[in-house]
Amino acid sequence: MYKILVVEDEEIERKALVSLLKEHFAESLVVYNASNGMEALEILKDEDVQIIVSDINLPGINGLETIEFAKKMNKDIISLVLTSYSYFEYAKEAIKLGVEDFILKPVSIEKMCNTIYQIINKIDSRNSEKNQATQLVLKMEEIKPIVESDCIHSIVQNSRYEEIRKYFSLLNIAPKSGFCIVFQEDSFQKHRVHLFITEMGDLGCRCMIDSYFEVHVLFVFSFVRLSKQDIAIFEAMIKKYFDGLDQIGVGTICMNYKSFYDSYVNAIRNVGHPIKLKENSNLDNQLNDYLHDMKKLCQNLIKDFLKFDTLNMQRRINLFYLEILYLDRETLLKIIYDFNQTLIILFNQEFNSSIDLQDKEYLIELNSDNPYRDLLDKINDFVNSLVRFIENANIKSSNVLVKKALAYISLNYKSPITLNSVASYLGVTPFYISNLLSTHTSKNFTDLVTEYRVEKAKEMLKENYQIKEIASKLGFGSHNYFSKVFKKVTGLTPKEYKSKFD
Repeated sequence: MYKILVVEDEEIERKALVSLLKEHFAESLVVYNASNGMEALEILKDEDVQIIVSDINLPGINGLETIEFAKKMNKDIISLVLTSYSYFEYAKEAIKLGVEDFILKPVSIEKMCNTIYQIINKIDSRNSEKNQATQLVLKMEEIKPIVESDCIHSIVQNSRYEEIRKYFSLLNIAPKSGFCIVFQEDSFQKHRVHLFITEMGDLGCRCMIDSYFEVHVLFVFSFVRLSKQDIAIFEAMIKKYFDGLDQIGVGTICMNYKSFYDSYVNAIRNVGHPIKLKENSNLDNQLNDYLHDMKKLCQNLIKDFLKFDTLNMQRRINLFYLEILYLDRETLLKIIYDFNQTLIILFNQEFNSSIDLQDKEYLIELNSDNPYRDLLDKINDFVNSLVRFIENANIKSSNVLVKKALAYISLNYKSPITLNSVASYLGVTPFYISNLLSTHTSKNFTDLVTEYRVEKAKEMLKENYQIKEIASKLGFGSHNYFSKVFKKVTGLTPKEYKSKFD
């Protein structure tokens, strides 16, 4: 059963409504009632109410305010409003509060019953969806060991990249790095393995384990690329639990789905050797991947510079920072140096500038002892220096854009022209072209369009066009609005202006 609260200050109407609900919904609803907003809030504090029906005109806290408080206590509560007035007066605020419906007084029994039936069905459906979602989560937990087993088998069988990624997607994880540990049967001790998996989980890693032919295969996946410090910690953890077991092998750390198989093969080869955790020897390929991504980033940043899209620039820089944050020192220095140089070269080509590659104002100078310190700030300072270069030196380009924007307005003033349409035509952001127009004309976009239309209107009035016809042709919508705008700009009504030339 669901709980419903009726809030009505008129006693007769309140009792009648409570009786109506009890009579028609005896098996579905427990009915509570209050004579004002304060009483209602006290009931809401003590009872888990699913539906609230409130008059708008209540003493003290009005009905919409009561509903607003109710929503804060229970965001899923469904609300109805009782009113003697046309609901349009309250529609805006009620829509904001998510009111389900208005019931006009005097209350129609049929209208009230139908509305309550619909609300009960809505709550039933919502609860059913929640139950289904809960059941789905439980089922996923049941099949998770099976999916993990299939995932491990797909890796050790060197399956296609797409197949391995599919299993990770089902498990809702996206590892950035991982390594394999294998145990031959005699060296596999469940208690030690369980403690190791628990502690690695506390460090933010995800472990999967299964048997494959004659060995137990344990994969440790990290959601970030591991730094040298991380590797040292993980190696110490492996030694803590498994040092002394002579039938254990530890594979290399690999950085993508395609190479996790290499870690498994390496672990098999290392069975019986001293425990040593290190990165995959194929580091050149990894560095090439980073350099490729960095060059693509620079190309995208140039596109953002052209559009003056500073928000997108910041988003790209933040993602880049997260990608490189866990690189080892030598690789980080190489990536940052190449990023710095590549972006300046592309910038010079695109904007016909001549920034010196050695100009300190445009160099990212990392701390020699700790290059990770203030890394994001230094990257942002570099990119911002290029933004300032465009702002200070690209005046000619700005003038061209302003001229193109004004030309666009002159050609499209008859249609419902918008700032977004101008920005789209020019290939820049609305914010950027708006600033340019304000700077170069001392007028905002709306004023420019309006003044252009008014100038055209003056010409048409001289040619004896009718006011309604002018308003329609120039995109004003109505002749009344046209007259109002025309007088605001010229100080005269269209008729007064036209009479000067009759």
